[in-house]
Amino acid sequence: LLSFDKGVLQDVTSQVNAMINNGAVVASGKYGYGLDFENGDSDYLDLNSTIFVNSQDFTVMADLNFESDTGTHETIIGAYHGTTDKGMNFRYRGDDDKLETTISEGPAMTLNFAGTTVLNTILGSWIHGSVTWNNTVDEGLIFENGQRRGSGSSSVDFQSGAAPVIIGRHMTAAAHYLDGVVDNLRIYDRKLAPSEILSIQSVESVVISAEEADNANPTVSLNLPANVSSVADSVTLNWTLNDSDGDTVNSTLYLSENLTAVILSSSGAIVNTTMSLPSGTVVSYLDSNILNGTQKFWKVIAFDSNGAQATSDVRNFIVSTVLGCKANVANQQTPSFRINQSGNYSVY
Repeated sequence: LLSFDKGVLQDVTSQVNAMINNGAVVASGKYGYGLDFENGDSDYLDLNSTIFVNSQDFTVMADLNFESDTGTHETIIGAYHGTTDKGMNFRYRGDDDKLETTISEGPAMTLNFAGTTVLNTILGSWIHGSVTWNNTVDEGLIFENGQRRGSGSSSVDFQSGAAPVIIGRHMTAAAHYLDGVVDNLRIYDRKLAPSEILSIQSVESVVISAEEADNANPTVSLNLPANVSSVADSVTLNWTLNDSDGDTVNSTLYLSENLTAVILSSSGAIVNTTMSLPSGTVVSYLDSNILNGTQKFWKVIAFDSNGAQATSDVRNFIVSTVLGCKANVANQQTPSFRINQSGNYSVY
């Protein structure tokens, strides 16, 4: 959702109204830049968006560097509704210094499960933390550096309570601030398999190595259709892939009427993939599966052959509502016309 890799907070989706509060700063991350909650007593990032929905599977992962042991719980990311006591919280647990996740369905209906790494022994070092939730079987898993390290299950059903997502502090427990750096934060609307988590963690390591070797990120430019444009009947999506190092580039097109699915890079929104294309390639995709009056959202993620990647902005287009009529009089067809949203018409 958010990028810090140009040294400032950037909302790369233009869909959430993220706000840094009380002094969190963009700082060196594990890869490029991350967000440093340096005070441990007041800093947080409010996404002002209810990403999680009730009874859903999800995965949250991030590279984490804890700077001190504050002696209390330190929230990494949470979506918790204080009035209904519903939501989730991924945190540094203060009393035993381990990664922990809490899932709350309501008062006295909470599941806690934790990892194994004692975090106050690795202060100042990076750890890759992940949590998955399978709502069908009510089971959560915690992974550390790509390896499963903890689990929990019960009859608790994940309920988000329509709570906004907060990074760096608990929604209601004001003392539970994070003191550390968060980088490469990812949120998925599905439970990733252990092999996927290990692969992502490994790919991030490759990306980091590539960056250290001065490998440039690829670029992806969306060409057509223009953002917030009207189309009719069918539409050809068009984008350009470039890599200043001359690496070959792969791309994945996400396209859906569901904005959240595109923002979260859901597998169900993938409609096209390309492999090993030379820099400068213009890629086109014809979307003929459209209905009048619908709105679609799309973006492209590009990967070069060394693992570096780039994500485009999110665009949308609206299918023009087209009116048409024909009349037959005494078995003789009369001229017909079509009118689009702009008031233009054609006679045939």
